[in-house]
Amino acid sequence: MKHNYDIIKEIAEDFVYQTYGNENPDGFCFSLCFPLSVLFSLMDIDHEIAFGKAQKDQTEISHFWITLDKNGTILDPTIQQFTSNEAKVYLGSRFDNETTKSYQVNAGDIDDEFTKTYHSWAELLFQHEHRLPRTQDFEKRLITFNIATAQVLFKYLLKFGLLEKLKTSYYGLSYFRPISFILKENYPIDSALFGINCNLDNYKDEIIELGLIQANI
Repeated sequence: MKHNYDIIKEIAEDFVYQTYGNENPDGFCFSLCFPLSVLFSLMDIDHEIAFGKAQKDQTEISHFWITLDKNGTILDPTIQQFTSNEAKVYLGSRFDNETTKSYQVNAGDIDDEFTKTYHSWAELLFQHEHRLPRTQDFEKRLITFNIATAQVLFKYLLKFGLLEKLKTSYYGLSYFRPISFILKENYPIDSALFGINCNLDNYKDEIIELGLIQANI
């Protein structure tokens, strides 16, 4: 199926505007690529989350972006963590941009990479005792960011009439389950910590309900 790249970029830019806004998206690449991937999957847009490495301040770090075709077209909604000179969202060839041409795709199994990253992402939202150590401030920012992206994703599910389709998607529900848990726990989030431009309570009850569906799969 031929992609409508204008719509894809417009959606990604809206996710950025309503979540990290003008903040630096350092460390949030998977947390934004995952909900975008859920939406694209439900919209039947062929894509993959790419797992790899990127250069930041002369250091190699893990990075995630979305690959849209075999010709090297990618979508990177957190490219500004590497340089503020970039637009907030990059959509184009990975090999035509000075920042993205340095990206290196991991040679490992994609499913295995996703599973490991997913569990690391979810353990924070599930508040696992032995989760990856982070500063308290970063945890609050990351949790706030994830709640915001879930709100934006839910808005698009309603807009495109995809909610019923989501309810039969293991992939989609696996995204909402950890978000549902942290919302149900009434985690004390502070949107002032981040440049959030959406109401974090808009779809709270609906997202909590999605977590119950996931538990029964």
